[in-house]
Amino acid sequence: MYGGLVLFGILFGMLRRWIRPLPIKIGALLLLPIALDGGTHLLDDLFGLGLRTGGGDGFGTPNFWLRMVTGMLFALAVILVVFPRLDSDLRAAGAAPLRAEEQP
Repeated sequence: MYGGLVLFGILFGMLRRWIRPLPIKIGALLLLPIALDGGTHLLDDLFGLGLRTGGGDGFGTPNFWLRMVTGMLFALAVILVVFPRLDSDLRAAGAAPLRAEEQP
């Protein structure tokens, strides 16, 4: 998740002129896998359902790869939904002239 934010954030910085914000509904769809992953882990921890048996969270296990994919989808959703909106809002705020009473 965090590595994806760094990687996709760098790519966004280089390609920001051509990236338009995705609709929030599509962003929510990209967040569903991480919500499902976290929800099943929560239920397993609370009730001991045995959902995470068979390899644990070690490198190369199916659970590791599922977590990598869901984290990357989360990062992609943040970069494509939030970053373009934040970028345009910050650019608009920086371009707005200060009124006389707001100047230092």
